Amino acid sequence: MKDNFPACLALTLKYEGGYVNHPRDPGGPTNLGVTIATLSHELGRKATVEEVRALTREAAGEIYRKKYWNLVDGDALPKGVDALLFDIAVNSGPGRALDWDRASRALAPPARVHALDARRRSFYRALAIFPVFGRGWMAREDDILKHSLAMAAGARPSAAPAPVSQTSASEPVGAPDAIEIRRATERISNMKGYRTYMAAGLVAAGGVVAQTDWLAFMVNPQAGLVAIGTATLMAVMRSITTSAPGALR
Repeated sequence: MKDNFPACLALTLKYEGGYVNHPRDPGGPTNLGVTIATLSHELGRKATVEEVRALTREAAGEIYRKKYWNLVDGDALPKGVDALLFDIAVNSGPGRALDWDRASRALAPPARVHALDARRRSFYRALAIFPVFGRGWMAREDDILKHSLAMAAGARPSAAPAPVSQTSASEPVGAPDAIEIRRATERISNMKGYRTYMAAGLVAAGGVVAQTDWLAFMVNPQAGLVAIGTATLMAVMRSITTSAPGALR
């Protein structure tokens, strides 16, 4: 919601802290959650470490609104959803935040918050640096979830959910929700179907080898090729009609 930005920003900044430059943090020098790369993009030039260190809360707030809140359409989001989706955008990028949210837009705000929470926890656990930062991330997520659910308690669902697009190929981790589980099951079923047709092809090849008169082929190659073609067609038809897709387990 438009009037909820200050509360959402305060919730995010509560955990972003001040200036840090941890050697194992891929974001590099960071102040109030604004990385040196983000500040460089905002300034239109390479920012210095000193500029990152001197960043004010007001300046950081404008960056957050422009680079994250506006890109996830925070003004139009239900209360609670706006808080969590905004925080996800800050940590993992607006593109990923929107991609995660597409499958849950038809849900009531509390359920939508829970769906986003599950996706982010799954994403965190798959990161190589989770052993270093994971404990702090999960503590933050617990608190963000609590406040987001409190905000969402009286909120209404979005008026017009957008169509669900295909899952982004760049997303590294699947979500532990019903939609992703169903998609995974379908992919496995399709693979089983391919295995069936591959097996049918092998059976067909075996039938060709077994039924070909190789001595006749050596004597009359042209007639032999016709015989091989006929045997191949017969073997393929026989293999397909006796093996249904997905039959191999």
